[in-house]
Amino acid sequence: MEITDSCRTSFSPMGGTYSYGGGARYASPMAGGTLYPELAEFHAAQHEYLALANATDAIARLHTPSLTRGERELSDEHRRLVEDLIATVTRTTTVIHELVATYMSFLLFAARSPGSLSSARAELSQSYRELLRRGELAFGAVDDGRRRAEVATVVLTCAIASMNLPYRVEHVRFDMLAECIAFIEADPPDRRFLCLLDRLRPVWDENSFLTGAADRPGDNATDIQARVGARIRATLPDMTFFLHHEQPLLFRKMAAGLQDDGRRHGYRFLDGMRVEPHPDDTALDRAGARLMLPGLDEHEPLDVSLKQLLYARGSLEEFTAAARWCRQHDRRLLTHVFTAGHSDVGLTCFTSGGRPRPTPFAMKCSMPSLVRSLALLPKGSVVLKIDERRAEGAADSLARTGHPTFVLAHDTRPRNVYDHIVRAARRQRVSVSGIEFRGDEFVVSVAHAHSDNLTLLAPMTMPGRRILGTALGDVADVDFPEADVFVDGLGFITDGSMTQEHFFELLRTCYVGVR
Repeated sequence: MEITDSCRTSFSPMGGTYSYGGGARYASPMAGGTLYPELAEFHAAQHEYLALANATDAIARLHTPSLTRGERELSDEHRRLVEDLIATVTRTTTVIHELVATYMSFLLFAARSPGSLSSARAELSQSYRELLRRGELAFGAVDDGRRRAEVATVVLTCAIASMNLPYRVEHVRFDMLAECIAFIEADPPDRRFLCLLDRLRPVWDENSFLTGAADRPGDNATDIQARVGARIRATLPDMTFFLHHEQPLLFRKMAAGLQDDGRRHGYRFLDGMRVEPHPDDTALDRAGARLMLPGLDEHEPLDVSLKQLLYARGSLEEFTAAARWCRQHDRRLLTHVFTAGHSDVGLTCFTSGGRPRPTPFAMKCSMPSLVRSLALLPKGSVVLKIDERRAEGAADSLARTGHPTFVLAHDTRPRNVYDHIVRAARRQRVSVSGIEFRGDEFVVSVAHAHSDNLTLLAPMTMPGRRILGTALGDVADVDFPEADVFVDGLGFITDGSMTQEHFFELLRTCYVGVR
């Protein structure tokens, strides 16, 4: 189950952190300028998947709104207890999170890029190499030819068993948090997991107590989990735990109990909290995270050109004059639009093409004034860009002026891009393509919504692109070429109002910073 609230997953894998609403915070071994950004994606996604699948993280996640939304209502004592709970969860689960995420991400990476495995290992710090080595001793080498798909289920089952202490529903209540903290510290998940690893051998090892637990044709994940759980209990009888199919309603009962407890203390910030089924366990959900491009911080726009250029101060009149000049000289005024939820918008503008190149400039005006000015300008003289985080209704208003309008996806997990495309496809035909940046290890997915005249640009790793392509194969009203990389035939993107040359210049300035 996942909680639908402000405590959503946030990623910064290239920067080295993962957070699930304050309930879990872990590092990425591939932080910084890694040569293998898909490994960073896999690593962060495995943290998320594991955090959603165990009861220890679930208790911390349920209490995240206590800090994010209840700071004005929460008593000092309860705030301290919630902070101690989240700190305890993080402290006692870091090893298990990091080992599982590292092993699983390398397992996926070895299947897709076996020739790069050695150099990817070399990028790991010594502590992460040791985690990977310990995981391979227990579950098998990530590049072992006998590796089976079921190994992933075995790894996650062992991790979940270690993290699913025999909690009671009332452990989540505010007045029970001190007991809950002591309960975790008395039998910490990290220690349980390491004890289990000491007894484990790969499933194909004849001395492994898991031999035969994960190799029966036709088994689903629940069947495998049940047999692995039974073998763990037989081998380590003192390790008490439960699996999801044994207590499927625990998380829902905890959420309901916490809401009732909040009302008893006069806290109303939990009233709107609800629990929904977690999405189906697919590669689309867990095998891709947000791709951070080198040189960009979490808060910065995805458009690299905004960081590299110095902008003069301009005005709406200069904006109009520059756009008309661009039209006369077969150029485009590339314009990034900033909105902050109020009437004023900010624009940063520079021209496409060669010299002469007018001075880049920045300006502010009201959204109605901008829309009126754009409607009077020659169609195609301006190319508009806006970040996904700032788009909301602004992108629709801009697109209705008739100028090419691009939404730059900041969250480029396959699931997020897929949701964008499916929402648009409910109203109209959507064309999806991809442009590869050779040597940069990523491809820009392009989704054009024909009726809305909006184009989504989403930089993704190659594996994320393939996952997205597979998921979109069964979606109606979406044109999706079979080829992984589709370079030609870009006319559909802007209905002929933008040349292919100018379109590639837009991509370069957005994502590479090469002008």
